[in-house]
Amino acid sequence: MLKAVGWYLDNIYYNNKWSCIADNNFTNENISFYFFDYIFSKFNWEKEPTTSLEFLLEQRARQLRDSYDYIRLWYTSGSDSETILQTFLKHNIYIDEIAVAKNPFTQSDRELNKRAIPKLELLQDSLSKTFINIFQTTSEQYLDILENQDYDKISSDVTLRSMSYLSSCYHTHSKIMEAPHLKHNKVVNLIGHIKPRLEKRDNKFFTYEWDSVISTLSLTPNLEMFYTGHDCPELHIKQCHVAKNFIKYKYPTIGNQIFSENNEYRYDIEKAIRVPIDNTYTFTKENTLRNLTEKAKLSVKEAYTVAPDVYYAFKNLTKDYHFIFNKHKKLSIKSKEYCLGS
Repeated sequence: MLKAVGWYLDNIYYNNKWSCIADNNFTNENISFYFFDYIFSKFNWEKEPTTSLEFLLEQRARQLRDSYDYIRLWYTSGSDSETILQTFLKHNIYIDEIAVAKNPFTQSDRELNKRAIPKLELLQDSLSKTFINIFQTTSEQYLDILENQDYDKISSDVTLRSMSYLSSCYHTHSKIMEAPHLKHNKVVNLIGHIKPRLEKRDNKFFTYEWDSVISTLSLTPNLEMFYTGHDCPELHIKQCHVAKNFIKYKYPTIGNQIFSENNEYRYDIEKAIRVPIDNTYTFTKENTLRNLTEKAKLSVKEAYTVAPDVYYAFKNLTKDYHFIFNKHKKLSIKSKEYCLGS
């Protein structure tokens, strides 16, 4: 059976995208991206599950609680992690730990400082038995990873954002991160992935993912994506249909178009399938290898001023990847797509 998520080159499985591309002369030709294919392919995606989205969210939370001894929720207060938190609280399902990872560049932490941490303080009575783990990554730790980047162990990304990714946190805060593993047999790192990506094409709707969505997460120990997984396919199918129905209602005459959290339709998707949040401090998500996200740009700009050694280490690290991008133009790999109907 094929692994749930990863890349295949000549029938060889890779859990790291860049290792796979490096073994393929730095092109994505003949590389396949598998995204729960062996499970998702068993379903008729044109048929919307009759169960409500709210019930499937509750069912997923209970499933995770029954499956793991220790749940660590990675929380930013964005719509994905906020919906997870509210689902657990609403149904009185216990979360062992809520983790908030801060970096040394304050401008790129505005979501955490202005929204996430104050929200957790407001919920302290409801979360009295939950370990609230707010930890700070230093510029020295950033520099250590940038200068000693081992993509076979840490991350598949090349931006400063990778320092806050979970696999990097296991490197920079190993004692904190590994402590639950010493006491519990089954520990899960729970993240808020993935929002649906929809495409209307020739009067039909399709859904698929690009590997860049998960390439930075593929090496994280004990990782579970709340909305998308091998043991909750109905939840992802349902959220795709709910988002599709909202788009059809709001834009009945729209032509061929892509709807994702990386373009102007992000808030339409969030309104359809997530709890409402205050988006005052929300960052835009547009990202390519050469065009960093808003959050990453702020990190780079601040690093240039307050931690120039970090800035130049980042610049040197990305130089080779920019060369690869310029030469081959496109390194992203698309998953299998599924038709959601006309």
